[in-house]
Amino acid sequence: MKCAPRSPEIPAPVQRFALAESRPEPWKNGRGVTRTLLTDTSASGDAPDELPSWRWRLSVAELQENGPFSVFEDVDRTLILLSGGALILNRPKGATVLDRPGAQVSFRGEEAIQATITPAPAQALNLMTRRGSVRSTVHVVGEQPTAMPEPQVSMQRGRAENAAPLTTVAFVGAGRYRIQLSKKSGPVQTVILQAYEGARIDRTVYPSLQVELISVLEVPPHSGTAGSPWLILITLESGTDSPVPTAP
Repeated sequence: MKCAPRSPEIPAPVQRFALAESRPEPWKNGRGVTRTLLTDTSASGDAPDELPSWRWRLSVAELQENGPFSVFEDVDRTLILLSGGALILNRPKGATVLDRPGAQVSFRGEEAIQATITPAPAQALNLMTRRGSVRSTVHVVGEQPTAMPEPQVSMQRGRAENAAPLTTVAFVGAGRYRIQLSKKSGPVQTVILQAYEGARIDRTVYPSLQVELISVLEVPPHSGTAGSPWLILITLESGTDSPVPTAP
């Protein structure tokens, strides 16, 4: 008697992650420490002379001293300041200053950049995507309720023939947020995220989910993080190039 084939297991709508659960790894150039939060492969780090095995990678860089950034060929990068002193990126065509939590900059991984922290240390969320393979969009969102972008919005920009459904990532910079996933029939899952926690929603598996973000708690006075709740929203889409600026 033949057994019926087992149907493939469907993953949960939300994959949670947290900075506290990530182990420290050396930078590619050995001048700092990073902690990988998510990649599209099982690889967590890369040897200095090897090409990265991921198509996209999200990590938190810990900047303890002034010095050069690692060079990544054919990689586009977005950096968002999370905490610490002002981060000055000294670039070939001028300086870019990230002077508050949530400030961001995008640049090519080949660009020669010297970082200055005033004062040190600082932490920054670091998104890297393989050019020509993955396109990223990054938004810093305040405390007002908002919705994550729907895949259909991005697919209407003349790139539907090359684009694949989105992966959506939320990472909380300060405060506390409720992420609620629902269908027309009602709620599917609710997740509460604290500062430096995040969630990944694979829109390839769940393209029709409605995702709502609601700030549910102000930043505690003793947390050391000034200001109101805020989070970072990232959408990742395969099959397109990222329009990354080469100058401030």
